[in-house]
Amino acid sequence: MKTIHLLFGMFTLCMLLSACASDSTQQSDAAAPTVPSGKPELFVYVVQYDDLRLREQPGQQSKVGSKLPIGELVSGNGETSAQMDTVELRGIPMTSSYNKVRTNTGKEGWLFGAAVQVLYAGTNMDGPDMSKIQAISRFLSELDPKNLESGKKAWDHVRKIPADKNPSNADATLILLELFMRRMEFEGAFYSMTEGLKWEDADYEAVHGNRFDMNKYPATKQLAASGFRLAYAEGTVFPVYDLQLFQKYFSTRVGPGMKAYLEQSVLEQQLSEMSDNGIVITLEELADRAAFWEKFNRNNPYFPYKEETRGSQSWLTNALVLGANNTPVFNYETNEVTPEFRKMWEYAQQKYPGTTVASRVKSFADLCASEGWKRTDKVEAYMGKLQM
Repeated sequence: MKTIHLLFGMFTLCMLLSACASDSTQQSDAAAPTVPSGKPELFVYVVQYDDLRLREQPGQQSKVGSKLPIGELVSGNGETSAQMDTVELRGIPMTSSYNKVRTNTGKEGWLFGAAVQVLYAGTNMDGPDMSKIQAISRFLSELDPKNLESGKKAWDHVRKIPADKNPSNADATLILLELFMRRMEFEGAFYSMTEGLKWEDADYEAVHGNRFDMNKYPATKQLAASGFRLAYAEGTVFPVYDLQLFQKYFSTRVGPGMKAYLEQSVLEQQLSEMSDNGIVITLEELADRAAFWEKFNRNNPYFPYKEETRGSQSWLTNALVLGANNTPVFNYETNEVTPEFRKMWEYAQQKYPGTTVASRVKSFADLCASEGWKRTDKVEAYMGKLQM
């Protein structure tokens, strides 16, 4: 399974698990709120915790005006606080600023940013239908993420919604459904359904190659009916929500940014770059993926999943010069750069000039060349900075 997607999925889902946003301030830096120039007119957020505190001012000591339920939609103009707090949300420390928002009843206040998810960022005219999206969010919030049948119920509900011509509605619906499926993947412990199966060698190969027939076993058939597929990592088979279902249903409905995100995410879910701590795609393909996310993030600076997509870009770009435990940049015996990495560095510079990808590999390749293509102390220091 793709390492970066797994980490981000777990991060997001840990946030969603909390039944109450009880918070404890560790550190804050009070300052006046700022609204960076160039932001969209309208931001729509969904609350990810029950009883989330809407405060009169940024900061954990500010008076609470009201509490919002999980699944509640709020809106704002993108105004965030300069103040950053580290808040413990059900045992998980999160550092974030605050978002100034307005509820559907007209109340204004500040919400801790790590406790909400952006559904839309754009013009007022092109925004989603708040009442329609709120109804979808409320339905999903009432489902039990630990019950496997909830996946089917969620998909059935979404598929029954009449199509419209507003891609913002489709984008928001996709995000709400994906957030719920992520909750199911993390909270449901459905891996227990695959742990007890006696897997054949052919099964492992089929799962790894994205060819496994989900109808083969009763348990996998149940998983497929609720929107899951199988993944393989570290010698283990386990269920993950199936992004290909999202692509099949939403690709003709969503906006261009979300469509591009879906296409690339499906590719990377079905053909992971990492397995058993090694890079299992060609290094040139790794560079292609890093360059894709760099371009995507440049063209979609306010994409709802920007933290995730920027994380993918950063991880992939660093992997081009850091390699992986079982795909080292330097030969263990000679300490020389492997021919595969030198070839990829030339490829990335020629195919993606002017990008961060090209700049990163050029800087490292130039350093290695100056050190005789050996792993020296100077090279080690450079790599160490990237790993921090």
